[in-house]
Amino acid sequence: MRIGVDLLWVKPGKNGGTESYVRNLLDGFQSYISDHTFVLFTSKDNAESFQKYNSRQFEMVICPVNTASFVKRVIWENIHFFKYTKKEKIDVWFFPVYSRPFFMGNVPTITVIHDLQSLHYPEYFSKIRNIYFKMAWKNDCKISQKIITISEFCKNDIVRNFAVNPEKVEVIYNPICMSGTVDFDSVSEKYGIKKNEYYYTVCSLAKHKNLITLLKAMKILRDRGYKYKLVISGVTVNAVNEVFDFISSNALDDLVVYTGFISNEERNTLYDNCRKFLFPSVFEGFGMPPIEAMIRGASTVTTRETSLLEVTEGKADYVHDPMDAEEWANLIENEGLAVEKETRNILLEKYSNKVISEEYIRALETVCK
Repeated sequence: MRIGVDLLWVKPGKNGGTESYVRNLLDGFQSYISDHTFVLFTSKDNAESFQKYNSRQFEMVICPVNTASFVKRVIWENIHFFKYTKKEKIDVWFFPVYSRPFFMGNVPTITVIHDLQSLHYPEYFSKIRNIYFKMAWKNDCKISQKIITISEFCKNDIVRNFAVNPEKVEVIYNPICMSGTVDFDSVSEKYGIKKNEYYYTVCSLAKHKNLITLLKAMKILRDRGYKYKLVISGVTVNAVNEVFDFISSNALDDLVVYTGFISNEERNTLYDNCRKFLFPSVFEGFGMPPIEAMIRGASTVTTRETSLLEVTEGKADYVHDPMDAEEWANLIENEGLAVEKETRNILLEKYSNKVISEEYIRALETVCK
């Protein structure tokens, strides 16, 4: 079976959780022994980042388009992907995000819808992109042989908003890869932190990540005499000015460290040595960071919103009101327990590359029959 994989959407270091998802999944495919061939369709400006997938079960097609231009990319996919289907003898297409072209002929497709963020937060996007998202999701649900989504919360959201048959939508959780660290001394020097004397969060600076509430909690803790820093790792998006303005106007500059996008190895080291991991998000399709932190053994505080209680299996500490900075401060202040080894092993197995990639292979084989 020749499986076409659309990677034209990947902007290295800028896609956040969806990029981590697809790279972890490709790692799982690479270790999966089968007769299937994965044909990776990359762009001129992201192909180099996928060069590691060079085993016998991978082929790469570099398409004459740049990921950086959203409109040009979407137009190119809709005009040319059907032609590549025949040229590369694709048996089944796999679209790891919503952007399945509208015209793909009779070749079966699986499309992944990670969440319906623009329906819940339309202010994040232009009118044109909001219209496109709705059209694309509707097209995905109508034409794709199977929709994969990443939590029961997302499945219910998709079924409710697009009246799709629930049997057509399959939940496969995101794969999580946690191998590799760096020496903490290098991280300590780089960010001015000490072991067990900083809190950590991994998220974009989008409004629904609720960082302002967490920063308000840090201000409360500072006023109570706490001097532990908050380290934030993630990509900058729509709320970046609001976040940094709040930090500056509340004199939190010395207590907040923003790393930007970092390597998995550096991130793992920060998980391993933090006092607590904090994840204040109020909207997630899945929510990889709190699971990653728990697998690494970090005491984790998060919310019960959307998918988070589901994917953390009720094993973290949870605030009742995610917008209540006082509650956050109190829960952060309480002595947290490291995640038990049994829980870590359960999560590691449940979300392993091997388990998740095998579920995807079975789904692809099913629609190709």
